[in-house]
Amino acid sequence: MPNTSLIQVIILGLGAIGAGSAAAWLLRSRRRKPVQRRPTKKGVDRRRQARLRAVAAATPCKAVPRYGSLKTADPNQFSLLSWNVLADGLSDKKRLPMVLPGHTGWHHRAPLIREELHATAPDLVALQEVDPSRWEEMRAWLPGYESLLQDKKEESKMLLGLMWKPRLQLVWAEHRSLVMLAEFSFNDGAGNLQTLYLMNLHLEGSPYRPNDRISQLKSGLLRMTARQEANGMQPSTCSTLVCGDFNSGPENCPYRLMHRGRLEGGSTEAGLPQIEVTRTSVSHPYKLYDAYMESGDPLPWTRKVPGRPATLDYIWATSDLDLVAVYHPLKGLHGQKLATSCRGLGGLPNSLCPSDHLPLGATFRLRSPALS
Repeated sequence: MPNTSLIQVIILGLGAIGAGSAAAWLLRSRRRKPVQRRPTKKGVDRRRQARLRAVAAATPCKAVPRYGSLKTADPNQFSLLSWNVLADGLSDKKRLPMVLPGHTGWHHRAPLIREELHATAPDLVALQEVDPSRWEEMRAWLPGYESLLQDKKEESKMLLGLMWKPRLQLVWAEHRSLVMLAEFSFNDGAGNLQTLYLMNLHLEGSPYRPNDRISQLKSGLLRMTARQEANGMQPSTCSTLVCGDFNSGPENCPYRLMHRGRLEGGSTEAGLPQIEVTRTSVSHPYKLYDAYMESGDPLPWTRKVPGRPATLDYIWATSDLDLVAVYHPLKGLHGQKLATSCRGLGGLPNSLCPSDHLPLGATFRLRSPALS
């Protein structure tokens, strides 16, 4: 009769071998879940570029090079140029220490501003940082255009201004703190009277006052919707443009509010977590798109002081307006010369550009003119 202890040892050994084989089979059969890694900045940039290429391929949008024309012949189209032209009071050596003194004087800047306005000849011009003492001179640069300068009770060295061709008829305008609202009417290709609403703005410039920027933007949007509702229209169906110097980038709260249509109460900026930009949620009824992002070929920056490029200026449009063209001041022969002059530590204004901001422009088409 075999030894009982020996049999037990054999049985235990066989059991261990079976358990080990089962465990090995389990490990081989189980597929490991991929590790979710946070994309690097280079990876994010590649994805963004891929998205932009896809948008550009799907969007038949023309790129107008610097000094190209924004004139429109189609009555269902209209064009806009928006530009912070740099107020005289902000073009001194203290604020722009690395800019050559000869590039900040009005005698140098005025002919360049006039040349850009003449060459583009848009239907509508929205200007920021207009020195009131220069307004009459600037109006004379575009004979045949009508114009309106922001009306402010207190004395100011920089205001907002509008110029437009006679095909647009000014119906209403309202002036607020750093915001200018306007309503225009015009006839489309079928002879129907169309309405276009415009908000031209220059938000608070201090980086430490993001709450003021949201307050100013909120105020302008509320007054715009109030006007549209007073006209018996649903704001979400109105053709509306919002343009100007937002003094904030795509990562900041004003851009989020414009793009998403809502900003939650308690929101803060990444660099200023201690400041609430708004205590209560803010929203608007418009479906807006950023014209340059929609084109699939956004500008690398819109303001360039030495060593600090930034995108601060935008043209936003409601989704009922089709984007036909965008103005690219860094493209074409003249645009490439300007881009080269700004490389590295090069900044604006310089010998080729009269302001520290680039001019932005776009042409739009009414999607359903007969039904607008």
